[in-house]
Amino acid sequence: MRDVTIHPNSVQNQKMQNQEQVRRMIRSMDGDGIFSIETFGGKHRGFSPQNLVEQGLPMTLDVAHLHDRSVVRQIVDRHHFNIPTVHLSAIGKGEHHLPIDDFCIEVVDQLVRKKWSGNLILEYLPWHHYRVRDDINALEHYIRSGGPVQLMPADDKFRGRRDQYGYSRDGTN
Repeated sequence: MRDVTIHPNSVQNQKMQNQEQVRRMIRSMDGDGIFSIETFGGKHRGFSPQNLVEQGLPMTLDVAHLHDRSVVRQIVDRHHFNIPTVHLSAIGKGEHHLPIDDFCIEVVDQLVRKKWSGNLILEYLPWHHYRVRDDINALEHYIRSGGPVQLMPADDKFRGRRDQYGYSRDGTN
């Protein structure tokens, strides 16, 4: 086991006790892998991104869960050393986890400039999985050369077509 992401539940009561329980668990697992807590917005989450930064806890930065881009930039700037994993995807009108966009490239650029060496995960809705290979290639090109990235616009052509979700072995989707 190497990297494990914990999703903070929504809690109404005993937030402090729940946070302490998670901190104890992370400390007890030390050395068995990298445990990090995914960033989610919302006041009822066990941990907010601000809590994670303030408490110095490792986080999985999910770009699509944080609607304020300045918060994402600040987290990368001040906490990049404690981010083992980034879930990279764009936000649309009423939807999360769309194919990467220019802001995602900006986040990658900021991470590269910080000499970050964690894991990038492209986290897309199932009907956008056809884009993953091309977007990985675009990101690899950008990281290696710093050159321009040509991203295709998000397309819902496979929404509701479960037979097209995921990847085919021959690379046709």
